[in-house]
Amino acid sequence: MAVSLRLRRLDFVSTRDELDCLFGRTRPTTTATAGETELIPNHVHFIFGLSNPHDDPGVGTFNFISYLAVRSAIVGMRAENISLHYTYLADPPAPEPNSNPFSNGWVDLLRDEITLVYHSPEEMDALKNQPGAHWQAAHVSDVLRLKLLQEEGGIYLDTDAFGLRPFTDLLRSPRDIIMGHEGGNRAGLCNAIMVARKNSTFIDR
Repeated sequence: MAVSLRLRRLDFVSTRDELDCLFGRTRPTTTATAGETELIPNHVHFIFGLSNPHDDPGVGTFNFISYLAVRSAIVGMRAENISLHYTYLADPPAPEPNSNPFSNGWVDLLRDEITLVYHSPEEMDALKNQPGAHWQAAHVSDVLRLKLLQEEGGIYLDTDAFGLRPFTDLLRSPRDIIMGHEGGNRAGLCNAIMVARKNSTFIDR
C-alpha cells in the first residue's frame, strides 16, 4: 500500500511585534515600566500521567522522549525549578494512583533534579466544571496547566517540547502571559508552551 504525502511550505516571516515579544522589547501593558515589572519565575511545569496506562495501554508511559524534554529544561533552559505534575507514573503500570513513580527508570534518572507533584484522581475530577461533558485526560491537562500558571507563574511545557536555550528575554516581558501561534499561518494560539506570571488576567478570564 502506497501513501502519498503532500507537504505545503509556508513562507513564515516573523512580524515586528513577534520579534519584540521574543526579545523582551514589548511595551508595558500597565503604568509600570519594564524595569519595575517583576520577572516571571524560571520555573518549568510538566504534566504527565493523568490517565492510567494500566487501564489504557495506549496512553503510554513516561519514556525516553519525555525524559529528553525534561533534560532540555535542565540543561538548555537552565530552569531554576522543575515540577513534574502527575497521577500515574509507575512502570510497569500499576492500578493504583501514585504507585512508586521511581519504578519508572526515566523518572528515577531525574529524581535529584525535579520535584514530583502528585494530583489525585479526585482533584482532577474537580477540574471538570461541566460534569455532563465528555472529558479526556488532555482536556483536564489543559485546565490544570492554566491553574498551575495562575497560582505559581512560570513556564509550562508539553513533554514533547524541547527548550534549547534559556527563556531569559521572555521572562523579562511586561506582559502577563506569552503564547505562540499555532502553525505558520497564525491561525490560533498554542498552549503547548506558555510563559506567564501568577494571577494573569488573561488566564483568569
